[in-house]
Amino acid sequence: VPQDWVMIAGQLDELESDRDIGAMRMMLKLQQQVMEMNQDELLAALDEISALNLSEESKKTLESLLIGSLIEKDLELALTKCVGHLKGEKSSMQRQLSRAFSEWAKKDLAKSSSWLDEKIAEGEFDSKSLKGINQSLIEFESALVQQLISSNPSVAANRLKAMPDKERDN
Repeated sequence: VPQDWVMIAGQLDELESDRDIGAMRMMLKLQQQVMEMNQDELLAALDEISALNLSEESKKTLESLLIGSLIEKDLELALTKCVGHLKGEKSSMQRQLSRAFSEWAKKDLAKSSSWLDEKIAEGEFDSKSLKGINQSLIEFESALVQQLISSNPSVAANRLKAMPDKERDN
């Protein structure tokens, strides 16, 4: 489903200032088209959008739309492919992926925990902020610890102890 993402970004920008019925219909149609895309199409669209000459705000709006659909289709794939886009600060993408990870931790604690440990080891959550704090890691660890507290409190405590002080205190 090839899309003209530059044109769509412009239309979305217009929607921000124009909340009439026609604008809402257009947004619903776009959401429906995105929901009809398969995983490969969504991943290709994310790559295409990241390479476009658009404002960061426009890119984030489009990415958020696509990531939501990808999470619905394949939560683990969405996390794996998109975690590298997290910069450590709060963003719409960070919130979407954090919620997705929290849902995954509820469904499969062992696999989500292993995935997070792997991504930490790969440096995906290394802090990129001046404060040395990665908000995304804090959100992901929090979701995991919340699930571990009820099933394995000692593992939850060990995860908290292993976090750097400045991230644990946040």
